[in-house]
Amino acid sequence: MAEGAAKQLTEAAYGQKIKDAENERRDVGITLYEKYIPKEVREAGETHIDVYDSTCYLKFLPEGGSSYDKIEISYYQLNKYFPRVKPIILKIEDWKALRKVEDSLKRLKDERSQYSDEVEQALVNLRTEKNVREQFPEALPYMNFTTCTALVPNIDKLRLKLK
Repeated sequence: MAEGAAKQLTEAAYGQKIKDAENERRDVGITLYEKYIPKEVREAGETHIDVYDSTCYLKFLPEGGSSYDKIEISYYQLNKYFPRVKPIILKIEDWKALRKVEDSLKRLKDERSQYSDEVEQALVNLRTEKNVREQFPEALPYMNFTTCTALVPNIDKLRLKLK
């Protein structure tokens, strides 16, 4: 139950931020594609799509860089088809712009993962509906304590000894 609630809370906290970062990455990728690939090649790829090998990504490299420095952006992430082109060698200022949005997206995804783990652990540690209601009420709508299948210890014998 804590895991499911953590996923939903994480989506609420990071879903739109990551979509925005992915959109920014897409926009930068398309801009660079249009800047570095001649218009005639782009148009031929769009009008004669059946002649070209399909491609799964655009590959960008910095000027003077190696294949270890590459950034690949899937055309699914770009929401657009591109004819297969060689890796696009970017000028340093363009590479820095792409690297900036790439690093921002990666950082957000890392933060999302850490946040999800921390929320799940916090909910496990809170254990009860009362504790969740008092200390983390935002999580309550995502948790269903009435159908919880956790084992509840039988404490009747322990309580009888107190009487």
